[in-house]
Amino acid sequence: MTPIQNTPYTRHALEPRVADYYASIRKPENEWKTIEDLAL
Repeated sequence: MTPIQNTPYTRHALEPRVADYYASIRKPENEWKTIEDLAL
């Protein structure tokens, strides 16, 4: 992830941070059992 202090507040700059966040809270694929397991 890029340092927050040097990142402009633009959509282009925020999209990778959002992707990193969602990847970090994602349930591991080997734990998926039902479609509900894919929901946040």
